[in-house]
Amino acid sequence: MLEMNDFAKRSLALVDLFVVWQLFLLVTGIAVLSKRKTATLAATFLSLDAVTAIMGGLAMSRMGG
Repeated sequence: MLEMNDFAKRSLALVDLFVVWQLFLLVTGIAVLSKRKTATLAATFLSLDAVTAIMGGLAMSRMGG
């Protein structure tokens, strides 16, 4: 549906469901060990993952690869 070198397509292609699941498990473990709220840690880790996907999608769409 999206163009071949489209920024949105490249960014969404970098989001992997397995990585999101791993982040969820990591956040749950860190929250239990550090006795912090899971929601704030999850927001931090998932936003870092989103920023990484956006930057990678931007780089891939600019390079055309």
